[in-house]
Amino acid sequence: MIRMLKRIIGEDAFARGMQLYFDRRDGTASTVEDFIACFAETSGRDLSQFMRWYEQAGTPSVKSRGQYNAKTGTYTLTVSQHIAPTPGQPTKAPSPIPLWVSFIAKDGARIAAKLDGDTISRTEHHLVLDTAERTFHFSDVLEQPIPALLHGFSAPVTLDDGLSIEERLAQMAHDPDPFTRWEAGQSIAREIMLSGANVHAPALATALGRELDRAQEDPAFAALALRLPDLNELILASANPDPERLFAAREGLRCAIATTHRERLESIARLKGEQPFSPSAESAGRRSLKSAALDLLSSLGAEEATVFSDAFQNATSMTEAAAALDALGASGSDAFDAALEKFYLKWRENPLVIDKWFAVQAASPRADALSRVERLRTHADFSLRNPNRVRALAASFAMRNPRAFHAADGAGYRFLASLAEAIDPLNPALAARLLTPFESWKRFDSDRQQHARAALERLKALPELSKNTREVVERTLA
Repeated sequence: MIRMLKRIIGEDAFARGMQLYFDRRDGTASTVEDFIACFAETSGRDLSQFMRWYEQAGTPSVKSRGQYNAKTGTYTLTVSQHIAPTPGQPTKAPSPIPLWVSFIAKDGARIAAKLDGDTISRTEHHLVLDTAERTFHFSDVLEQPIPALLHGFSAPVTLDDGLSIEERLAQMAHDPDPFTRWEAGQSIAREIMLSGANVHAPALATALGRELDRAQEDPAFAALALRLPDLNELILASANPDPERLFAAREGLRCAIATTHRERLESIARLKGEQPFSPSAESAGRRSLKSAALDLLSSLGAEEATVFSDAFQNATSMTEAAAALDALGASGSDAFDAALEKFYLKWRENPLVIDKWFAVQAASPRADALSRVERLRTHADFSLRNPNRVRALAASFAMRNPRAFHAADGAGYRFLASLAEAIDPLNPALAARLLTPFESWKRFDSDRQQHARAALERLKALPELSKNTREVVERTLA
């Protein structure tokens, strides 16, 4: 919100507004309205429309479409916004959405253009979409442009820009803005996995190779680029989600990328951690890149177990050890259990790290995921009276392991419901929150719906169920 406000009113007015806020409100119990009022005063602008970001629920969806006229050298960009209805807010008013727009050509050259009202051509245009729909006109556009609307992640919105995969590949290769390159890669990967058409997988792998080329400059960004949309995101984006099919599609694409860059990823995975440990951003970025390389290599299966085991043995921090554990688990390697035992013996006196030990196992997408969490429920270090431990097991299983939670036989639903039932007498608020993953049950096939409904109905029938949990169950069933 702060970054959007700065883009809308300008840096000078924003700086004066911050100073005014500290002068006037420091040490007081202030509201959001008090905060925004300071910026309205220093900028001389009515910011009542900006308050809709705080008053309206939901994420705005932005749709953009462009039309280029080669004869006149003009480009018309039409942008609209919409927020879906939510309980108590059936209709939403437009919010001011800052857009940071730039254009590139297919070969990566930046394209300057003159926005209506400007006297000079610019390569960047700071616009605001403050109505339901608005059209921006550009002139002196020398060739067909590929638009990027959210440079620097200028607004927290979902964007439908209608670009082709070829245009997104050009953005990945050439756009100077890291967010635009990342979003282009995520969009391509999402389209490949949802459609099941892998024809563009080699091109995506090649484009990600360029981020590996730039990894020395910004390892943290390279780590983000290598991580594809997770299974939960694919489920949300699918009209009729099939967790098994989506899991297979995701692993197939990850495997194709890992195979293309196997040697380079293995080199990164074998890098030894820094001694002494450094919490600096640069060091954290290098650890993130190593973790991403291990994660991507895990798609190749147990044949990479030696790399993962070596990374675990040579880890110089708990973070690196946990990343290697994740990779061992995801790869299906038999070495997973031995590494788990070693990790446990080393960290068993540290409750927060043991929470992670439970979470790593619950989130691992292995065929035996459910039997593992059921065994962990009876582990000596598991207690229903320890909320962090319960969340480490239950939330990691239901939220980070959707393939197992949405198992076709309903076993994942029954496990979570039974755990919520056991916790409810001790901690009703926690039991109610644990049931959040059930909220999407109606989006799945009829068999899964029947299993989910049965698990929820069983909870509803319990006479001693707390008010908190009953309210969640009934609302989810409604």
